[in-house]
Amino acid sequence: MVIAVVVGTLLLALELAAVPIATRVIGAVAARCVVSEHLELTAVDRPVLPRLLTGRARGVELRAEGVQAGELRIAEAHLDLPEALLPWAIGDPDPVPAVLTLRVTERDVQRALRAALPLRLPVEVTLDPDVATVGAAGVSLEVELALEVAADGTVTVRPGGGAGFLDRLGLATSFPPSDDVHVTAIDIGDGELSGVLELAVVPGLGDGEGCAEPLASGASPTG
Repeated sequence: MVIAVVVGTLLLALELAAVPIATRVIGAVAARCVVSEHLELTAVDRPVLPRLLTGRARGVELRAEGVQAGELRIAEAHLDLPEALLPWAIGDPDPVPAVLTLRVTERDVQRALRAALPLRLPVEVTLDPDVATVGAAGVSLEVELALEVAADGTVTVRPGGGAGFLDRLGLATSFPPSDDVHVTAIDIGDGELSGVLELAVVPGLGDGEGCAEPLASGASPTG
């Protein structure tokens, strides 16, 4: 009886110790792949210890703020990853389906659009429920844009109003899904843009080499 209690207490202590270890390692792995102002592991499935010994963690949830994706800054992002591989995992990882939820502010959309346009034209972006208005400083012409997501993940951007007529004129632009990214929802809200994406991601660092093209890390992993 005493031995069972001792063994149970030891296993509990090891499990509790495994959580911060997994948090630190997974945070460090993610920080090599993402440029962000803040990054943290918010959840991981228990028990942690048995999987940690084999270099795996399941039910991983990450939250990041100020993620830099090219010219676009993402104010907040949440990644749900079914399985993450740690540096000492054996074998090559297969892509797994992950869900990314993100939120982008009106100001950051405007900055990204200005950076993408020739001569960095001073465009102005206003986000209202269901519609984005794009104009230019000092110019009275404005264009209202609506976003639609089809069941197959195709994203269509079209000028607001007269959708069918504008489609025939070729003024609507569609972006089909790729093998790695599937958009399931995009919503234009008051001053922000939000979306949900399904990703096929390689879930870790099984070979210990990090990302294929590591990004400079500005993150501070916390648990």
